Amino acid sequence: MTQPWLFLGRADEIRRFSDALALLRDEMGGYGWPTVVLVHGLGGIGKSSLLRRLRELADKHDAVAYLDFEDERRLHPPAFGGDAGPGLTTVLDAVMRACIDAMAVHHESDLEAAKGAFDEYRAAVASLPQMLDRIRAALAEAQQTGLTKEDIVALEKSAVAVGALVAHQPLALPAAAGAAAAMAQAALSRRGLWGKLTEAPKVAPDDYDLLSDPQRALVRRFGQSMGTLSGYRPLVVFLDTTEIVLAQMSWLREAMHASGDRVLWVIAARLESDQAAAADSEVAAFVRQVPSEKLRLMALTRFDDETVRQYLTSRLRGMAFDDDDVTRVAEFTKGLPLAVSLVADLLAKGATLDNACAEVARPNDSMAPITPGQVVSTLARRFLVHAERLTDDHSKQDLHRILCLAVANGYPARRPEVLRAMWDSQDDLFEALRGLATRHDFVLSGSFRLHDDVRDALRSDLMDPIRQTRIQAACQRAVEALTAELAQRRSLVPTLQGQLDSEKYLATLLDYVWYSFWKQAEAGWHAALTILPILAVTNADFRATGWPQG
Repeated sequence: MTQPWLFLGRADEIRRFSDALALLRDEMGGYGWPTVVLVHGLGGIGKSSLLRRLRELADKHDAVAYLDFEDERRLHPPAFGGDAGPGLTTVLDAVMRACIDAMAVHHESDLEAAKGAFDEYRAAVASLPQMLDRIRAALAEAQQTGLTKEDIVALEKSAVAVGALVAHQPLALPAAAGAAAAMAQAALSRRGLWGKLTEAPKVAPDDYDLLSDPQRALVRRFGQSMGTLSGYRPLVVFLDTTEIVLAQMSWLREAMHASGDRVLWVIAARLESDQAAAADSEVAAFVRQVPSEKLRLMALTRFDDETVRQYLTSRLRGMAFDDDDVTRVAEFTKGLPLAVSLVADLLAKGATLDNACAEVARPNDSMAPITPGQVVSTLARRFLVHAERLTDDHSKQDLHRILCLAVANGYPARRPEVLRAMWDSQDDLFEALRGLATRHDFVLSGSFRLHDDVRDALRSDLMDPIRQTRIQAACQRAVEALTAELAQRRSLVPTLQGQLDSEKYLATLLDYVWYSFWKQAEAGWHAALTILPILAVTNADFRATGWPQG
């Protein structure tokens, strides 16, 4: 259960979500827009914490799908590689898996229904490679078959659009729209071209859509699959850290539109104030496209002085804070909930208010104002420095476990045996993680990973050779656990090609490289230079991450 102090000042958001839930259960399964809740704000403002609270409110009779794209990125790094983020099918497939898992919670028959609901979407995705081959063949035979220049241009654009889907690469909306327009024009002028591409005497409407506008056709089928799924029971879909997949957000909105009113979408995105206010922002796009009666905008704001007071007195019972103390904390933290929680952590560990709220140092040549992110990073480092001075066993254990979470590759529960080895503990892992999340707000209670800003600050400090010694023994134990796992997997799959074709084997291998770096930089480079070039040659998914060739 999440802590009540996390939701100070969020009563209005919780009430509005409760109203949306009630509306969801009244809907009869129409095809209008579903209700969409958009939660946005600065990093550390409390979006993920609020989503976890809203998730708790969703009735047990609803299917509740929860997807954190940060966790997905850590689980499937090749699919999320590149500056533009993941491709459309990567995003849709992740949402599909989350929805199927949500159905599995309720009843086995619902699980089978969930899998079947996506049959048309899966079939469309599976047909794309063959469709791309036919387009390429038509281009190769263009001169012999008498295709016009316009036909060739249309085929080239369609090849780009379909190829982006096959390769799981993002494609900008204008490029997809251009492909659709060109192919539609070609369809009007040369109907025989369509028969050749579809290998059928008549062109079915679904095939036409998939050839002429593949992205839109896929999201439409996906949305309709979601609508079919919600016919079995109302569906609540939480998507967190969607700033990672912003390149696909326009397509996600189309999928939402097609999903019907028995689905409730809750979207959380980290957007700076200027990003949210811009005329071409994602917030503005939601406002333009989603009917006002179906859209719930939740722009999370910073804590005011009174909320800071309530937070401190709730967290630190027995400690008194006068008006000057509260003002000082509010001004230093800029009202950012995560920063306020870090100040509370420091005070709970015995730090003075002067130490916790000391001025943030800035470079001598910088005139820029201190940002909220810099405040969080500074507080995370102060927490590390102060915790290092504590001598009681409980504090030392907490610090050790937090540092292990900071260097963990992916969310902690992904490899419980590795985390248990790092902690060198036989304690109940879930209870230990839940205890950390209860005591420290920057340990997220859903995935038990550290908040990104805190994790990044701690990792940066752990690059210091002296501090790195604190985690070297833990990372050595992780390497030993992974070495044993690799040996076991090699015994099951004895051939090198079979091992390199195994997603689980590759994930274990990359984890081995990761923890080798944290154990000792030289050992990490040796492992990387031994393993990564082999993967670059033999594994297409790894090549897609941009690893340099030749």
